[in-house]
Amino acid sequence: MKKYGIIHVELPVSDAAESGQFYHTLFDWQFPPDGAYGLVDTGEISAALNPVTDPLTEPGHPLIYVASQDVTADLDRAEKLGADVIVPRTPIPGVGWLGIFADPAGNRIGLLQLVGA
Repeated sequence: MKKYGIIHVELPVSDAAESGQFYHTLFDWQFPPDGAYGLVDTGEISAALNPVTDPLTEPGHPLIYVASQDVTADLDRAEKLGADVIVPRTPIPGVGWLGIFADPAGNRIGLLQLVGA
């Protein structure tokens, strides 16, 4: 895993099936046809369609995730630099841990620490 590289993007959508079809037609990305949350490998990073009903999702504002080797330390450092922690280090079973902060300009950035990374 590349240190601090962007590894995942979540696109907020109101209709995941419709948006999945759009991105399939445009980029040949394969999202679950029923609109369920699912990842697509874009070649460089993964992407997912996230319903706008998710409290961390805001229409028109994709959430990017940056690779982290220590979510807790990176959240602490971001907070010392003026960020607000939105989601503290949280486990994702079978995947690793995530954390989300808002930078001083209000941009939401996710941190993703994968198991074994």
